[in-house]
Amino acid sequence: MSRTAKFSREQLAASQRFREDRDLLLAVLAAEKQYTREEAEEAMAAYRRQGNVGKEK
Repeated sequence: MSRTAKFSREQLAASQRFREDRDLLLAVLAAEKQYTREEAEEAMAAYRRQGNVGKEK
């Protein structure tokens, strides 16, 4: 059985992989939970699909 590593949102935000999307990542992930990289990417993609990125108020 393989275990996938989970990280806090702060750990993910500090990584090179999420450098360009740091603000979005911090906004869409809950502080108290841990996520795999794939879960974090999916959360950001779901937010983008809602049309919430790039629109001004």
